[in-house]
Amino acid sequence: MIDAKTTLRDDVTTALPIYLERRDDSRRMARFYSIRIERTLFGDWSVIYGWGRIGSSGRHQEDWLATLGEVAVAVDRKLKQKVKRGYVVRSSSCSNREISHVF
Repeated sequence: MIDAKTTLRDDVTTALPIYLERRDDSRRMARFYSIRIERTLFGDWSVIYGWGRIGSSGRHQEDWLATLGEVAVAVDRKLKQKVKRGYVVRSSSCSNREISHVF
């Protein structure tokens, strides 16, 4: 569980994958954003971002990082950015309330 003293860095592998949505019917907007991590064959970490219109396969980007600490920083940064833009967490291994403590 992520609390006020714990950052996502301490619990990054249990907090992911994270799925966010942003909907605005007046603008006919229905978008998703997803974040997940995987271990590479060489022992590094891969952060996979996915985004697009809900119902489509969307686009993907993969960033390779050396340490779990770097992964946590990247995920924290991206989550803050997306929440600021109006995205809402729809599913993850931890609740919305727990994720909001990261910020």
